[in-house]
Amino acid sequence: MAGTKPLVGINLTKSLAMLHEVTSLFDQHQIPYALDGGTALGVIRENRLLPWDTDMDIAVDEGAVEPILKLLKSLSFFKYRIRTRKLSNDIGHIKKDKIRLIKVWTRKYFLFKGDELLDIFVRFSKDDQVFWVLGHDHIAVNAMPKKFHTQLKKIQFDQKDYWIPEDEDEFLTYRYGNWRVPVKEWDAFKNDGALVKN
Repeated sequence: MAGTKPLVGINLTKSLAMLHEVTSLFDQHQIPYALDGGTALGVIRENRLLPWDTDMDIAVDEGAVEPILKLLKSLSFFKYRIRTRKLSNDIGHIKKDKIRLIKVWTRKYFLFKGDELLDIFVRFSKDDQVFWVLGHDHIAVNAMPKKFHTQLKKIQFDQKDYWIPEDEDEFLTYRYGNWRVPVKEWDAFKNDGALVKN
């Protein structure tokens, strides 16, 4: 799922530009999203993208998938390469063939994917929880209280306002434990507090 290079130098510059452009498009069309994973952690804790990370993460509701795909088409032909990942089997209440992830890559030499990657995780609601799936050959299912997905606030970062969970401390504690202490070797398939099935 990760990109190919750490978020430093020109890769950082291009990644920030992509994050700004894609989320600005969502803002213009009133599509809710929130910074997620290591992206949320870095921005909240350090006001930066983590330099040892290799991609960026945001999360959206399942109902936003079709509008997002239509909007991204306006950006994708020359600038970005858009790919989706679907479920190959039912996982609980999340049904087969549902889009669970949208991957946005920069383009390299027009035909190939570049080094910069934005993962857009799709969250599926049930009762007071939201669920999402990560992985490709190896699948993991995560869940967390729905309030972290729906109760949001803005944070200013890199001269733009971005959406994050309203209770940022509780959200990051739920996902990372003692999130104030940097941990560079972190495995989403083992260490995420939201992990429910591996």
